[in-house]
Amino acid sequence: MVKKFLNNFEGWFCGLILAIMLVLLVMQVALRWVGQTNTWSEELARYMFVWVVYVGGSFAAQKDSHIRIDLALRVWPKKVRPFAKTLGNLLWIAFGIFLLMQSLILVRNSWVGGTYSICLGINMAYAYVGITIGYGLMVIRVIQCQLIPSIKEIIHKNVPSEGGKEVL
Repeated sequence: MVKKFLNNFEGWFCGLILAIMLVLLVMQVALRWVGQTNTWSEELARYMFVWVVYVGGSFAAQKDSHIRIDLALRVWPKKVRPFAKTLGNLLWIAFGIFLLMQSLILVRNSWVGGTYSICLGINMAYAYVGITIGYGLMVIRVIQCQLIPSIKEIIHKNVPSEGGKEVL
């Protein structure tokens, strides 16, 4: 049960946040119809959207749904493709770690600098930490769902069987 939850955490989290955002925005529109306003709901929905985008990026990495150019992989000979795919995954992880570190700097600067949102009055670090969590989860998911399978593919293709044929 715990493993199932952890494997689907990003999907459940994004679904829940999107449902809350929907309720907040419908409430805001309904209040406008009766002549009332509440600016905090729009601001909260905006910060929740930031969280959904970055945690959703991790979900897309887990499901192998990120946009990439498969044609670039197909130009390589079949024997080289697993190595090119692994190199691409390593570059993706390095880029994710770089952005993770940059987002940590952003969160720290917001926290230390005391940057607060206008309507909610919360420290902006709470809004920005979604970027950090999203990239942290994305690096984990790329390693788990992309890099490890591509390394296994390389290992299994290069292990000869007893009959002298390669194991696929």
